Amino acid sequence: RWETVAPGQGLDGLFTTFGVVAFLTLAVQCVQWLERIGPSDWWMVWSGPQRPAGNFAQPNNAATFLCWGLCAVAWAAARRRIGFWVGGALGACLLWGVALTSSRTAWLGLSLVVLGTVYWRARLPSRKVLWLVLGLAAYFVCCVVILAWLNSGTGEASVVSGASMRVRLQIWQMSLQALGDKPWWGFGWDQTYMAQLAVADQYPPLHQYFNSAHNLVLDLLLWNGLPLGALFVLGGGY
Repeated sequence: RWETVAPGQGLDGLFTTFGVVAFLTLAVQCVQWLERIGPSDWWMVWSGPQRPAGNFAQPNNAATFLCWGLCAVAWAAARRRIGFWVGGALGACLLWGVALTSSRTAWLGLSLVVLGTVYWRARLPSRKVLWLVLGLAAYFVCCVVILAWLNSGTGEASVVSGASMRVRLQIWQMSLQALGDKPWWGFGWDQTYMAQLAVADQYPPLHQYFNSAHNLVLDLLLWNGLPLGALFVLGGGY
């Protein structure tokens, strides 16, 4: 009803909120990255320079919201509230924040945006939009590489990233084996940790249990079994 009475006004307000909070998050991230948090900054979540997440306290959540901030910038440009080059500059700022989180979730989301832009390029209002998106994608890759180089001096980022990847590979391997042991009905909704415990004695200890396989397809198969899980996966893909 709001959209009928005042077209665009509701989304203008929503995206304005997303944009303001995204840039506030970026500001907090920069303070965390530079390790400038003092005792008086009680309103700011403490975080070291590795994967600063603003006040979201979780890098993937922060990166996802920053991507919503990018949508807000694109909306403002499409509504002609900001100019083309201003939108590009604001997008570049938010992409730096996304790079700071080292979130692979965001990498996937941004990759889909770039692929979608290329695929539907004929529907874009101007050819400049395509080149801007491709330029920002290249810039984002440079940001990720530069941050990896800056963090390589401490060794912390590479150690954390490598350990995280090894754990995930083991979780996926355990999940596949558990799925083979119980393929038809699965372990029940949100019972990924039961699958882990079912095969834990055959793998090096992880010293914790996981409520997610860090892979949506594997989770759906583990929870529902192969027949129903595959139906959910194919339905979601469709």
